[in-house]
Amino acid sequence: MAKTIFTNGNVFDGVKPTRAGLTVVVEDGRVAAVNESFTGTAAGDRVIDLAGRTLMPGMGSAHFHAEYDRFPLSGNPGRVYLSMAKPPGYAYVLAINTLQRALQNGLTSVIGAGCSYDSDATLKMAIDEGKLVGPRIFPCSRHVGTTGNDNDWAPWWYNMTDGEDQDGIKRAGSELLCDGVDAFIKAVRQEIGRGARMIKTFPTGGHGLEVDNQLRNISRKELEAVIDTAHERGALVRGHVCTRDGIIHAIKAGMDVIDHGDEIDEEIIELMVKHGTFYGPSMMFIKRLLKANQASIYGVDLNKPAQTSYDNVRKMLPKANAAGVKIVPGDDFGVEFMPHDEMGIYARELAIYVDDCGIPAQDVLSWSTRNVGALMGRPNELGGVAPGMLADLLVVKGDPTKNIHLLADPEANLDGVMVNGRFVKDRGLDVPRQAAAE
Repeated sequence: MAKTIFTNGNVFDGVKPTRAGLTVVVEDGRVAAVNESFTGTAAGDRVIDLAGRTLMPGMGSAHFHAEYDRFPLSGNPGRVYLSMAKPPGYAYVLAINTLQRALQNGLTSVIGAGCSYDSDATLKMAIDEGKLVGPRIFPCSRHVGTTGNDNDWAPWWYNMTDGEDQDGIKRAGSELLCDGVDAFIKAVRQEIGRGARMIKTFPTGGHGLEVDNQLRNISRKELEAVIDTAHERGALVRGHVCTRDGIIHAIKAGMDVIDHGDEIDEEIIELMVKHGTFYGPSMMFIKRLLKANQASIYGVDLNKPAQTSYDNVRKMLPKANAAGVKIVPGDDFGVEFMPHDEMGIYARELAIYVDDCGIPAQDVLSWSTRNVGALMGRPNELGGVAPGMLADLLVVKGDPTKNIHLLADPEANLDGVMVNGRFVKDRGLDVPRQAAAE
């Protein structure tokens, strides 16, 4: 089979500092070799002189809502559940556009954080079977929660379901509402049966909001049932968990991913390391919330609690990174002030961790490559540039481990995106860099 051979490149393998002057050979969808010298070609091979550009693993987002389209947090006058303002097919169109846009931004893998109408699992099937171009998807469930929780916001007299009420379980857009341990066990099994590999829960409120530390959206026994049931079926569980007590219980119960974690502290960091818990800090949401001065959201003043949350995570994140917590990027992209169609937005999240938290760019890029691959259960295949790994690769002008802002301008600096050994973005790679610049 014909090979793609990258020569004269700077290679970031997802872990070690960038090495200059290497040759990387891609064959049959995987990295076949990483050498210090060019080894020759056969008929049909494509040789790409990187001319000092950086070859790195494709990036991943570990918190992704593909169908969010400038979702208005500042007002929901129809009081409809997420994804129910338009027909289901419309949500699929939005998700397809978002996934294809993600590729052009250098995201070759996304991990779902909640969807409607089984869209994650369905679009994963289409991509895996070659019917659709898109990144790898680790599919998530709907938001699995209880009656009257923070996401059950339609008045009780609205019949806002999509015809899937059964056995006491209500499915309405992105929400799945049930009550009691037995109902949660059934709901989790059903979502896994529909293709979910990640179950999304909302144990607490919060994330920029002032919330009572004792207030819970789901009981302890219900949450433990969700986690045990998912793990019995080989699925993972993630949770929107912001309060200190909620985070501690979720970690001890075996939750795989803590989203947001506004009240993270040293004890929680130790627990995350001990239990191998992944952590998605999602700082961009809070930063943009403050920048947009969205004090009227939910009818309360958010400036003080949002600033408190941001300051705490900014202080704790370097400690978590130094302690070895498995941090992953990703955020609620698609809300009104964080639109998916803002070119470079996913890399702008990464830049926050470098600029605001003082974490080295190389570490943050490892979160986006190696850690995302590990969370997807494929640490030996995804997120690296080494023999045997899947050839999900980026070609970048410059070295993003030294200047992470390069990735925030993909139109100027991202020349190539490869998934499974095939280019989905191929911009002048066969033209010498000097000539392309002219």
